[in-house]
Amino acid sequence: MIHYLEILHVVTQAFEFGRRLAVACDIQGLVTYNVSLNNVLGHEILVPKRFPSSHCKTDKIVESEAFSPLDGPDAVFARAIALVLRIYPQFGWRDAQADDLRQQQRRV
Repeated sequence: MIHYLEILHVVTQAFEFGRRLAVACDIQGLVTYNVSLNNVLGHEILVPKRFPSSHCKTDKIVESEAFSPLDGPDAVFARAIALVLRIYPQFGWRDAQADDLRQQQRRV
């Protein structure tokens, strides 16, 4: 079982690290993140107060998202949410709300 916040928090932290690294190293162009979840066939995503839960129907999830090193933290966090909103439906959760995810993201 994978808690939905685990995915959100890991992706958000990775994006923030990439943003800070790009600024510190004066990286030009786009920073692209590739997120791969392997061996997830049949795994359940835990979303509190959501019943019934659903399971991933694919063995591997691969999603990518890019941002500019010139983007501020809010823009980078928005790109992180865009990416997780493409991951969750593969677990059967199609009605995730970006505003709710932003509130959780602020707690990282």
